[in-house]
Amino acid sequence: MKQALHIFRKDARRFRYEIAVSVVFTAAFACAQIFAGLLPNVLHWAMSGLVVIWWPLICLLMQEESLIGDRQFWITRPYSRAGLLAAKALFIVTFISVPLLLAQSAILVAAGFQPFAYLPSFLWVHVVFFASILLPAVALASVTRNLGQAVLTFFGIVAALIVVGLVAGNSVSGTRYTASAFVWADTLTSEVSLIGPVLVILILQWTMRKRWLALTAGAASFLLVELLTGNLDTALGTGVQARMFGDRGAGQTAVIMNGYDVGRDGLADRKTIPVMAGFRVVDMPAGLLAKPEIIELTFEDSRGERWSSGWISVMSSGADVYQRDPDSDRAFAWSQNIWLDRQFARRVGSSLLTVHGSVWLMLNARRIMNLPDNRRTLVPGGGACTVHNAHNARFLDCASPFHDTFSATNGFAFWDSPVPETFSLSPLSWFSTRAVRLGNFACVYYEPRAYIHRYFSATNVRLP
Repeated sequence: MKQALHIFRKDARRFRYEIAVSVVFTAAFACAQIFAGLLPNVLHWAMSGLVVIWWPLICLLMQEESLIGDRQFWITRPYSRAGLLAAKALFIVTFISVPLLLAQSAILVAAGFQPFAYLPSFLWVHVVFFASILLPAVALASVTRNLGQAVLTFFGIVAALIVVGLVAGNSVSGTRYTASAFVWADTLTSEVSLIGPVLVILILQWTMRKRWLALTAGAASFLLVELLTGNLDTALGTGVQARMFGDRGAGQTAVIMNGYDVGRDGLADRKTIPVMAGFRVVDMPAGLLAKPEIIELTFEDSRGERWSSGWISVMSSGADVYQRDPDSDRAFAWSQNIWLDRQFARRVGSSLLTVHGSVWLMLNARRIMNLPDNRRTLVPGGGACTVHNAHNARFLDCASPFHDTFSATNGFAFWDSPVPETFSLSPLSWFSTRAVRLGNFACVYYEPRAYIHRYFSATNVRLP
């Protein structure tokens, strides 16, 4: 421990100016968030500037005792790898994580929230922040000699990832959308696919100091993780949400496909034919509304020709999938866009098909809270909203710690994730709108009551 503190003090003196710049930018980030109305264009600049400053600082920090070569000063001294690593970790926590934590706390206090009430969320966000933003910089610095080499290596890795993405994208046909309705689960699996190879590089480089072996093993582990986690986001999202909410009295709820309601929707291209199919959710518990999330469809003819969409996000152009009130028979209808493989459609022609399907959907209870003027009101789902009267107009401003407040296009609030939001360094998400008609503002929150998985099938379906 004494050795680690000695190295820490030496690094603090060595990089005192870089530390000062980092702290100033962190303070600017907090001010830009707190005074967003006065500094509308500074926030994105400050957030981008933080990452631009942190990465070079971490690279310089790690390369102060370089792991490349065998003539470094620290190798000739009695420096243990454990002490050296502890000193570097303490530096990052002290001069990057702690100032960011203080800035985030100040942002919450300025918005009227108590930071101590969100300690688990802070812990989660900072673990994800370190693993997904700072740890890759540590790995990059561990396999390069200097900052210039680190920059070139970084751009080389980015170029390689772009090429791999293009090759993988060109190898997939018959689909135009991402098979993920779980943003939080997709984010976690993306971080896992990055953190695993980064840890492989760090462990090999710190224990063996053979960078080409570390880089090769890291690249191989990245490709392996990408192959193994192809549908992990879907499995993770459905598994966690089903365990959290379950059927809860929705055992009679069913999904029906209208076999006769299949038609063309738009212009075809060389690979796909756009098709729209109609669906209904029936026998929902009284008072609940449906929000379909993902669906999988398999088309099959009598000769055994098959085509599957895989898990795709629910998309609609014939109904409002964002909570249309159910009919008197407690049904909810939507129209699903499907880009059908052209070769399959050509093979089956006008044959009658059987369609097998599977869908995951959330059943929500709706809560409505009227928001009085010129008063801060706590709203369901976490967060607070304030209605302002100014310049002969009425404005609504809402803020929510570590979660989305409302959707971007309307005043509806949905449960969005079992874990705190991880897409921004800011602890708050904001929603603002202007009154377009007379009457009070209202918060409309859809609270999950059940998360269900339903199978369905339809016969005698003919493609348009």
